[in-house]
Amino acid sequence: MQRMSGQAFKPVYVLAGEDALLRDQHRRQVVQQVIGQADPQLCVRTLDGSSERAEVLDELRTPAFLAPAKVVILREADDFVTKHREALLKYLESPSPTAALVLMVDSWRPSKLSKLVDRIGEVMSCRVADEEDLSAWLAKEARKRGKTIDPEAAELLAQWVGRDFSRLDAELEKLCLFIAQRQKITVEDVGQVVADVAGPAAYELANALTAADLPAALRALRRMLVTSNEAYVTLGAIAWHLRRVLGPRQQVASGVPAAQAVPHNLPFPQKQAMGRLLQRRSLERMQADLRATLAADLAIKSGGDPAAVLEGLVVTLCS
Repeated sequence: MQRMSGQAFKPVYVLAGEDALLRDQHRRQVVQQVIGQADPQLCVRTLDGSSERAEVLDELRTPAFLAPAKVVILREADDFVTKHREALLKYLESPSPTAALVLMVDSWRPSKLSKLVDRIGEVMSCRVADEEDLSAWLAKEARKRGKTIDPEAAELLAQWVGRDFSRLDAELEKLCLFIAQRQKITVEDVGQVVADVAGPAAYELANALTAADLPAALRALRRMLVTSNEAYVTLGAIAWHLRRVLGPRQQVASGVPAAQAVPHNLPFPQKQAMGRLLQRRSLERMQADLRATLAADLAIKSGGDPAAVLEGLVVTLCS
């Protein structure tokens, strides 16, 4: 199975997972590997999972037009694979030497078919791994755009958006356009631009918690729940705040003066507020705050009223 250039390709590729950005990257990689410089309009055929078995197999066995090889992409292929597993096994035992089949599936489980794919094809993960460092990924993607992103801004963005490369990439693109000629993306930029995810209220909530300003924290919380309607976004903002202050508090516990432990890149009023927080709240109390946040997460997942649970958490963090 060779292209005219002599570079081998495989008869089947499985793109397993739901992340849209990774799916698109792997799809483009496979197409480039198989067809080289040929015109994709002539040798790439995209079908969906509801296609008939005969249509898919005919496409694979029909030679490409004015191209050395072709790609047949089957989107949302989970049901197709389940329904036509035996036909796929039979085809892949003697696949076309001039075609590559791309199966885009949400899940890919061990089976006789998966063993055959492992032997003659390739499985590409389109799922964000639990151990993936999203802040590092955002920093890398920002550099590709000629920008940098403050580590706290990257952590906040990752907390708000979650483990979704496609959404993270879209929000990062918006941020790069927003700062224009400026080089670095800041926490303030994230608070202003990512309004459809959490909005400025999330940044205001973090500031109110830092200052132990309960009325302001409750106002910001209620605006977040109204505008985002997503309790887990709010929990993410609270968790980001706690991680942001826990590191400096650990330094203070080890003997570093509070004024030196406060991050240098904060605006002066926030530096003052965080300095007072580091002196006011012990390390043990902050660790208890993190445990309270985990308990709130569990309570919401167990059916608790999100607004009531989060209000109780905010009261605890400001006490």
